[in-house]
Amino acid sequence: MDRFEEGLRILEGRGPAPPPARALDPPPPARGGPAGGAPAAPERTGARARPAPARGRAPAGTPGADGPPPPGWRTGPVDEAGTLEDLSDRPLLCGDADWANGHAVVGGSDHALYVLDAATGRRKRTLHGRDRGHAEWVTSVACLPDGRILSGAMDAKLCLWSAGSTACRDLRDHSGPVSAVVRAGGAGWAASASYDKTVRLWDCAGAGRGAGGCAQALSGHRAPVLCLDASEDGGSLVSGDRGGSVLLWDAAGGASSARFAELHGGHATAARFVRGTGGTQALTGGQDGCVCLLDRRAPGGPAARAAVHVGDKGRGAVGDLAEAGGGEGPPYVVTAGADGTARVLDARAGLAEVSRARLTDFPYCLATLGPLALVGCGDGSLHVIDAAAGRTLYALGAGRAAVRFAAASGGRLVTAGDDGNAVSYRFA
Repeated sequence: MDRFEEGLRILEGRGPAPPPARALDPPPPARGGPAGGAPAAPERTGARARPAPARGRAPAGTPGADGPPPPGWRTGPVDEAGTLEDLSDRPLLCGDADWANGHAVVGGSDHALYVLDAATGRRKRTLHGRDRGHAEWVTSVACLPDGRILSGAMDAKLCLWSAGSTACRDLRDHSGPVSAVVRAGGAGWAASASYDKTVRLWDCAGAGRGAGGCAQALSGHRAPVLCLDASEDGGSLVSGDRGGSVLLWDAAGGASSARFAELHGGHATAARFVRGTGGTQALTGGQDGCVCLLDRRAPGGPAARAAVHVGDKGRGAVGDLAEAGGGEGPPYVVTAGADGTARVLDARAGLAEVSRARLTDFPYCLATLGPLALVGCGDGSLHVIDAAAGRTLYALGAGRAAVRFAAASGGRLVTAGDDGNAVSYRFA
């Protein structure tokens, strides 16, 4: 069940879906929590008590910067408790980080976005008001290179927020909930995906009321679009839908360049371009527990397919995909699944498994930093995993409920989740 279906259940009074089964393997060494158990959450000061929120599908993780992280990442943060910022009494569902401009942004089910100082972890401003912002759950957010912020929500609207202020422009071209928003190149372009079965390309360059127009409406999906990614140059897009189909798009021409119909059994849950391929290769994951490697030059079928999160006890949906490796070794594909494992694959060897790590609970987000994979789980822990070795170095107590967002760069880590808090860490 994805987070939009979860939201509809709650709005219609049907209540949250039952939680997934917990992993039974022994947990990893804890940081900031009791040894031999799930990591404890950071100490709260003057915080409000909150009811247990519903669980949902993890949003796409935010990859960290390339290159080797500081040595302190191998042993733990300077302060294991981290810096806690109490933001909301509702779950925080998504986020993005703009390390160049010094901020991270998280969006929540309270309809607001919160801009955090990336260096201190403290709130800089709140993006919401009676006459501006979203009227429903914020589902995705992307930081643009010039400091502006683009957000999408279940209200079918995108908001383009001005840099350094709380002013925004509404973009209302979608007719269904927005499932994903991504940057598309470095010149102020962005793309969005929606339950209206379309992908849209936005020209966000420039300033004033003319900025933010919909440049292309890409039609071709026959089911709601759930996941989306853009190539590094912004010239290509990959999108996956609720029917399991995946499309590769030529962003400049506004047409699909390859269609992989019903590639996955059930929903397509994750899509990522392979870095350094010029948008010719992409990775996808599905509700069927499989990961596929696609090549637009061979549209007849996947170049490789692996039943990764599939076992004797059934299938676990792929929550997200990311690349790990950076400057310390070959690049690997990391995937976190509903079977309670993180797997590391070698795309050059037909997605052969390199290693795996057991998680303490259902994974909700995934990020990478050099050779490390960072997996946020439903029990509030964030696992720091050596991808090549498949070894969990430690787990941080990043929250009291599901960790839905994590972003890392250099010696900084920002997390947020269902307890309404953001927690940031510093590594030496």
